Amino acid sequence: MGAMALLAPMLTTVAESASELPDDGLTWAYEVKWDGVRVLAHVNTAPKPRIRIVSRAGNEATAAYPEFAALSGALAAGHTDAVLDGEVVVLREGRPSFSALAERMHVREARRAAALAAKAPATFIAFDLLRLDGEDLTSLPWSRRRELLAGALTSSSPTWQLSPVYDDRNALVAATVEQELEGVVAKRRSSRYHCGRRTDDWIKLAHKRFQSAVVGGWRWETGSRDRLGALLIGVPDGD
Repeated sequence: MGAMALLAPMLTTVAESASELPDDGLTWAYEVKWDGVRVLAHVNTAPKPRIRIVSRAGNEATAAYPEFAALSGALAAGHTDAVLDGEVVVLREGRPSFSALAERMHVREARRAAALAAKAPATFIAFDLLRLDGEDLTSLPWSRRRELLAGALTSSSPTWQLSPVYDDRNALVAATVEQELEGVVAKRRSSRYHCGRRTDDWIKLAHKRFQSAVVGGWRWETGSRDRLGALLIGVPDGD
């Protein structure tokens, strides 16, 4: 697994509006932009189950998500190892809640991580496959990697899901706005996986929402004195 740790997530370019996303469902595929934390999940089932979660910056994050030990059951029969690209989210009524996830993402102490996992369990949303059974897949086109990913995973569970793919840009943009999801990512179907690079083969659109608020207080993140953990804000009610 040491060599796999050198892998780094492929990065996106930014679209400022929906019109900047390509509108061609034959050449491009569209996915929901999930409001969570990007990670690579290293999954081994043999000779014994082993899970390793690595952050976008390359930091070890396995201890933060003890429930992801169940990912050893995510691979279909016959597969021994995989490196999955995806997003960690905490779902509330079917939608990602970043505020619920924020309390968890930097916790490394086992007892506290377990308590938070029971209170706000995380889900891994898989959307790409970098390695499978020891084979590097990054030179394959996105469409083939996606096909292999769908075949490599068992049916979804509360711990993992396969990110859905759509071919209608406008319908997905409208649906994500209506459902108050974070945005949309367009992916070129013929693109290889560019480890650690930002290219226009993946383009993201984040729905921008603005709200005026007054900060009434704050607290440090648990176990830290250089990172904010929470803000207390007031929102005008219009009266």
